Amino acid sequence: MLAYAGLFFWTLGYDTIYAHQDKEDDALIGVKSTARLFGRHTRNALFVIYAATLILLAFAGITQARLLETADQAIIVGSWLPTLLFAFFSGRTNHQN
Repeated sequence: MLAYAGLFFWTLGYDTIYAHQDKEDDALIGVKSTARLFGRHTRNALFVIYAATLILLAFAGITQARLLETADQAIIVGSWLPTLLFAFFSGRTNHQN
């Protein structure tokens, strides 16, 4: 359940980034998106979203009995790396443009 919740937030984060591409069109037709919801606070919202992702994925990994096995370590690193990259690039992106 922790991994599911973590991946939900990861999806929410990248969906928010991509939603900024269409936010003007969404406003014209009345679509409610996270880009419109967060507006100028998107960078802060993404920080919280990706922090929740990392924390939930970390707890999901810690709760596994076989945490120290090589396969589990690869899964943890494999799930953290894309999250860190999304967080890094979302902090450098101009969401108002």
